[in-house]
Amino acid sequence: MEELATPEERLSSHNWKRSLINDLLTDTQAKYSMIINSVGHVCRDLESRCQTVEIPLRTAESEILSLKEQITSLTYERIKLEEELRCAKTESVEGGREREGLIFELKCARGEIEGLRGEMREERERWERIVEKGGMEMKEREEELLTTNRILDDELRETQDRVEELMRRV
Repeated sequence: MEELATPEERLSSHNWKRSLINDLLTDTQAKYSMIINSVGHVCRDLESRCQTVEIPLRTAESEILSLKEQITSLTYERIKLEEELRCAKTESVEGGREREGLIFELKCARGEIEGLRGEMREERERWERIVEKGGMEMKEREEELLTTNRILDDELRETQDRVEELMRRV
């Protein structure tokens, strides 16, 4: 009265082991294929993310570095321009002082010219009175007047030349 432990009689004791091994191998291969497929999906997802996320991030980082370099360059340029502006202001102040000095000299020269013109008029008037009074003295005085006029004309020309020079410098 012995009952068989397995329902099938035709399988020998070694066949069930092979059958179990085959079932396990089939199950393992299926799981291996599923793992490979899952890894493939993960890789494709990572590649997609690299295209959509990483590349823009790297581009942005590159642009940030470029902008930082431009900021540094512009900072140095600004410092240089500020120095040039400071020098230009200093030169402008010095030029203004020089101009004021030249204007003062010009005013003095104009005053001197007017004084010389007044003296010359007075001298002419004096000589005209003398000429009216005297006959003989007139020729001598006329020569003196001409000499004086030449001297005064020379002084006037020198003063006018000086004024023109001052005007050019202003």
